[in-house]
Amino acid sequence: MIKKISIFAIVCLFLFFSANLSQAFFIMFDTRVDYSIGDASTSVFAADFNNDNYQDLAVANQNSNNVSINLHYGDGTFAAAVNYDVGTTPASVFAADFDNDNYQDLAVANYTTDNVSILFNDGDGTFAAAVNY
Repeated sequence: MIKKISIFAIVCLFLFFSANLSQAFFIMFDTRVDYSIGDASTSVFAADFNNDNYQDLAVANQNSNNVSINLHYGDGTFAAAVNYDVGTTPASVFAADFDNDNYQDLAVANYTTDNVSILFNDGDGTFAAAVNY
């Protein structure tokens, strides 16, 4: 009798937690939203580019030889991409403050030309033209 009750209790707990976990997943994730960027995206990096305390996106686009910037609106959505030309076949993008002005700049590794493009942040989420090293 004890074994039957124990197994029944375990099965009930499993079903309870399974139902609650699946319900929790539906609460956590909304409908997917797609944003247009460049062609053949290879890398994405999140950083606050316009100093509004929201994580914006930088995406390296291999076939279009550019980086897309999508600024975060603060409500879980992003603005349309603004594209900046970089070297040939960008493979990776990274953000850091390279000129000590407290704004996140971009470094982009370019596969075909074996160089790095640096884009300095103007402070408002826009970037100067790339300088290739």
